[in-house]
Amino acid sequence: MQDREGVKRLCRVLAMLALAGMAAVPLVTLTVWWFPQLLSDEVYATLGGSNVDPAALLALGPLQRITGMLVLLTGSGLQMAALWFLRRTFLEGAEGRWFSLAAVRNFRRFAWLSLVIVAVSVVQDSALSVITTIHLPPGQQMLVLSFGSNDFQRLFTGLVMLFVAHIFAAGREVDEENASFI
Repeated sequence: MQDREGVKRLCRVLAMLALAGMAAVPLVTLTVWWFPQLLSDEVYATLGGSNVDPAALLALGPLQRITGMLVLLTGSGLQMAALWFLRRTFLEGAEGRWFSLAAVRNFRRFAWLSLVIVAVSVVQDSALSVITTIHLPPGQQMLVLSFGSNDFQRLFTGLVMLFVAHIFAAGREVDEENASFI
């Protein structure tokens, strides 16, 4: 019984972290695009600055910065939604409802959104390459299409999450079957 209380406590902590992540995602995006001078190159790269140099952001006009921010905020919205579903899964666990229908559905939604985010990030990176070079003279403007090792890693992680969601659903069926015997 004590192990279950520990898992419930962990679920509550993870639910709070997911909520904090939901608040941090748009704030980081706004900071990266509106105040790039505040971040070092190393910090910038780890915060999802894509392939955009902070110095290049300083050279952009307000319309380009706003456009870049809006492009990234669409992905941020998806990340926030994924964290919302993950948080709801953790809240079910915090109440000891490990295999409730809500927990399974929310985790499955999180897994699918994780895959969607991979596709959106590839499109976002391409859009950002245009947004950040459109002010340059002809011949220096770019459209970059890429799918790198980080994208592959995120795709693989999303597929693993989808697999876990299916295992989670199977666990729910077993849990219901066991409950019918008792």
